Amino acid sequence: MKLKLLAALLSVVALSACEHKIQTNGKSLINLNYNQNETVTYYEAIAAYKTLADNYPQAKLLSYGITDAGKPLHLFVMSKDHDFNPGSIKEAGKTIVLINNGIHPGEPEGIDASIWFADNVLRDKDGMGTLLENTVVCIIPVYNVGGCLNRSAFHRTGQTTPKECGHRGNAKNLDLNRDFVKLDTKNAKAFTTIFREWQPDVFLDTHTTNGSDHKYVITLIPFQPCGLPDALSKFFRDKMIPRLYEQMAGTDYEMIPYVNYMNRSPKSGISLYIQPPR
Repeated sequence: MKLKLLAALLSVVALSACEHKIQTNGKSLINLNYNQNETVTYYEAIAAYKTLADNYPQAKLLSYGITDAGKPLHLFVMSKDHDFNPGSIKEAGKTIVLINNGIHPGEPEGIDASIWFADNVLRDKDGMGTLLENTVVCIIPVYNVGGCLNRSAFHRTGQTTPKECGHRGNAKNLDLNRDFVKLDTKNAKAFTTIFREWQPDVFLDTHTTNGSDHKYVITLIPFQPCGLPDALSKFFRDKMIPRLYEQMAGTDYEMIPYVNYMNRSPKSGISLYIQPPR
């Protein structure tokens, strides 16, 4: 899957719009090489967000704790009002969206797509700056720092792109997507601090299929509504999820539910994704 395609999914997280003043005459400050099937390195990702934060007062790059790789976990925040305090943002009635990237650095599309998304919003490309009117967007550039630093052309041999990517395991070779409860890693503890402090209204975790091919380039695994309180479950199931599919159907990248292959082959059947405790 080409890196640019996931950007379409990121566009659904913003909830409303208005005119937004830009700082760089609409010129992009970022250079991505997804057309050459290349994904950014960890250092390039952080440098890109530093560049954006240095040039736009409505953006700020924060750090939370130290990961198992010995490097901080960064959080990039875009706020039209230049307010980067989660408490006052909540008091103002703003919606907070948190996007997490690179939990599995071998699935790097979200890393590049989020950089592209942030650059486009901040420079108001095609009016995208208006997305920040009632919404503050928070982006974790790379969650699995150690895995992203461990780049190779042979980690995901079932994927045709990119040329190199990171490793699934973190600096301790632990799967961060299995550590949200037990908190064995410094990464997960830092993430918990971010999540508790910002209390996002919408959380998006970007992944990529592990070599499986789908007719549609964008797939969605929504949280199972039955695991939510009744009122929230009804809103999520009856309004939010259908609206996401409806909006994406009006773009070039119609979205479908993500499915698993039974016995590793679609010929044996497909099933919706089951979400066991992690």
